[in-house]
Amino acid sequence: MLHDGVRVEVDGAVLRVTLDRPEKRNAINLAMQQALLDATHRFAEDDGLRVMLLGATGPFFSAGADISGELQPDFKGSTRKARHEYGHGAKHWHRLGDLFETIGNPIVAAHVGPCLGGALELSL
Repeated sequence: MLHDGVRVEVDGAVLRVTLDRPEKRNAINLAMQQALLDATHRFAEDDGLRVMLLGATGPFFSAGADISGELQPDFKGSTRKARHEYGHGAKHWHRLGDLFETIGNPIVAAHVGPCLGGALELSL
């Protein structure tokens, strides 16, 4: 099932989570962050899932954060809403990292191409 640029599929005891936004080099926006967080919660809560495999479509694993839109860190001239959304995205990212660290089952990142910025941090 594809949701907000993230494909989530169950294959036996494996939860396959695929970044699927190749036209943007799988750059991670706020919607993708939320989808990754939701998939990781699913993995943490389902005793039938033993491994989470994090992959991507296209020639890039991920170009990192999508700074072309709502995650743009340059606040000069930005709206209050844009600044709030950027902070919200950072909270998602920290929650995702914290969740990754507390799950007892393995999470495997399968790199097929370049992995940059926060995506590299996520995969580590």
